[in-house]
Amino acid sequence: MAESGNDPGTIVSSELGLAKVFGLAKTGESYNPTDPDNAKSPEDLGRLVLSSVGLVEPFTTDEISAAIAANDSFVDALERHS
Repeated sequence: MAESGNDPGTIVSSELGLAKVFGLAKTGESYNPTDPDNAKSPEDLGRLVLSSVGLVEPFTTDEISAAIAANDSFVDALERHS
């Protein structure tokens, strides 16, 4: 219905409402680039791991790869003990 009315404000409001209903929108929180849930790729997660231990960008490809491998090992160990 919102789209048939050709009103961009109503369309946006409707889409946001649907996102909230289906749990796709965070309410009351702003985007946090250091939140691991916001990582879009293994490389993003590797950068977050490196930052979390105090390293500063720019990171090398080898550092990012090592962080990804370390995170994978950490997750594997936790899964084995759960």
